[in-house]
Amino acid sequence: MATEEEQLSQVILPVKEPLDLIRLSLDEKVYVKMRNERELRGRLHAFDQHLNMVLGDAEETVTTVEIDEETYEEVYKTTKRTIPMFYDAAVNHEPCLKKGRSAHWALILGYLIDTEDEFHVVARHGKTRNLAVWSLAALSESNANLLEFVTPKGYTDCEFLLPDGGIAGPLGLNERCILLHELPQEIIKLH
Repeated sequence: MATEEEQLSQVILPVKEPLDLIRLSLDEKVYVKMRNERELRGRLHAFDQHLNMVLGDAEETVTTVEIDEETYEEVYKTTKRTIPMFYDAAVNHEPCLKKGRSAHWALILGYLIDTEDEFHVVARHGKTRNLAVWSLAALSESNANLLEFVTPKGYTDCEFLLPDGGIAGPLGLNERCILLHELPQEIIKLH
């Protein structure tokens, strides 16, 4: 009969170099404790050349501590958030500059900094299951270029409510993103 050590060696893949541990971790759920009582949870998709994590289905949790004025007990409150961003979408879902004629949204799940200190965001577009990595500068430029509203194809009989001044006005989506709080932890799949 095989010893316990022999059984374990058959189950566990060999780790010959440090990067083998990273490869074995891909597609695992990851929990990252950050400064200022912040946590990040997600599924590990990849690492960049500096071993920064690329997470999917990411969610940030911020914990704050307040003192109850009646009982003087510490009350811990958590806030969960992701960030939807509005922009012009090209055919391949990347940000483009069409003055809002192909406006869409994406959920910003995280960010990366490349070797030239350029910021990139990890995004999930509303029309695809794939994650994307976009230049933050290109996304910001596309968001600032949301100037005109065009009725989407197939919705010509619908009435759309626009804020005073349109999407480029003071209440529009131009140069704005929305910060969502208290999202459900459960992932809901629609078929």
